[in-house]
Amino acid sequence: MGRYILDIVKHEGYRTYRQSLLLLLIKAIHELYPNFTMVVHQSVGKSTYCEFKGIKADESMLSAIKNCMKRYVDVDMPFKTISVGKSEAKNIFCKQGDIKKADQLEYYNSNIVKLCDVGDIYTTYYGLLAKSAGELSVFDLTLFGDGFLLRYPNNFSEGKIMPVGASNHLLGTIIEYSKWSKITGVNDVFDLNKMIRDDKEDNVINLSESLHEKKLSKLADIVKESNGEIKVILISGPSSSGKTTFAKRLCLHLKINGLNPDTLSLDDYYKDRGKGPIDENGKPDFEDIEALDISLFNKQLKEITEGKAVETPVYDFSVGTRSSINRTIKLSNDGILIVEGIHALNKRLSELIAERNKLKIYCTPLTVLSFDEYNPISPTDLRLLRRMTRDYQFRNCPAESTLDMWSSVRRGEMKNIFPYEGEADEIFNSALLYEFACLKPKARQLLESVPRDSEYKEKAERILEFLNMFYDMDSYMVPHTSILREFIGESSVK
Repeated sequence: MGRYILDIVKHEGYRTYRQSLLLLLIKAIHELYPNFTMVVHQSVGKSTYCEFKGIKADESMLSAIKNCMKRYVDVDMPFKTISVGKSEAKNIFCKQGDIKKADQLEYYNSNIVKLCDVGDIYTTYYGLLAKSAGELSVFDLTLFGDGFLLRYPNNFSEGKIMPVGASNHLLGTIIEYSKWSKITGVNDVFDLNKMIRDDKEDNVINLSESLHEKKLSKLADIVKESNGEIKVILISGPSSSGKTTFAKRLCLHLKINGLNPDTLSLDDYYKDRGKGPIDENGKPDFEDIEALDISLFNKQLKEITEGKAVETPVYDFSVGTRSSINRTIKLSNDGILIVEGIHALNKRLSELIAERNKLKIYCTPLTVLSFDEYNPISPTDLRLLRRMTRDYQFRNCPAESTLDMWSSVRRGEMKNIFPYEGEADEIFNSALLYEFACLKPKARQLLESVPRDSEYKEKAERILEFLNMFYDMDSYMVPHTSILREFIGESSVK
């Protein structure tokens, strides 16, 4: 078992393992099926979804590819990498016949290009690579959709491949947005950089924001067209997905449809301090569902949907108990209750409500922007950049502190959020094509401030490497109703 299996619990070890394994996959496909064009999409269920253009994957293909990859592992094939200037990289791509990639280098926002030999051709890569294939002994390929999943251990799986937890609904959303990005003409970083250089970034902003508006309007229409059957909207999603702004904007669309939304906060149902679960460090675990008074929440949720006036609790975090002041909620005939929180899609929180009376929404940024056909950009990195920017903007929290807590945040998501994404009726993709360029100026300063001797310096430098690929975009053009304003400030959505 290789070095990165042992170090995979560290987030950058996991990233290195995945990036290296992906290049091993590309090399095997180039050897076996040189005329195939593979496209790498985003992560789905802690695996990477891939497909062949115009060809549906089958078991015999995957078996051949997997055996070829294993052969590379058995002979401990080294990864051959070079770092060259842009002009030399352009010559290399031209000789390979990859004119598109050569032309893209005009908008490559770095003087150095990192290349890896994947079978007599070179492709770009980002971040770190394993030294050799012998370090990549644990992987699998599984048919999924029209393509397949490249599966590998993650930093929470103790070196094991987890069961397929991928959602066809989530995959459908990724494919839908990939098609939409082609319509906008912004498929990758280079397309976006060209738009920025040509002073056309307002087109990307307007299209991205309009797509959000269209989806919000569609969700509000689903509720309206239920003719009063849907009484509760349950919203969940991982950290920094923009759930708060999404919920507020959905309220506006519901009002436009003549409905009367109200909100119920899961935070108000925390048990008194000392009565909830304890984490492995002996501290209160507020992310565990047992930290909530599930029985009371279920009872009151049912009463509210039945039209009763209910005195709901208000939790006082300063003292760790419920306040003596309650809040009364009574839905009118056209009333809709919105519940937003990490456990909102867990059936235990709404088991007394019939499924037909609920609309369950999973809010998450599924960025379809990529560096090229082989190098997608991680939605997790996007959420981390959002969180880092917001933490500093509103809490004066340095980047190192955000990086320090991120592993705990991710562990909580793996336990409490991701297992329930398949429960969603609808998925709202909160990503915006332009936001990396907009987040870059602030996030770059924060990442550069991470001390040289910090245990998170390697992670900061990896994120800086890919972030520096983007041209800068000024945030003044971002609408004040945008989900991005939740993280950079000056939001007008109250």
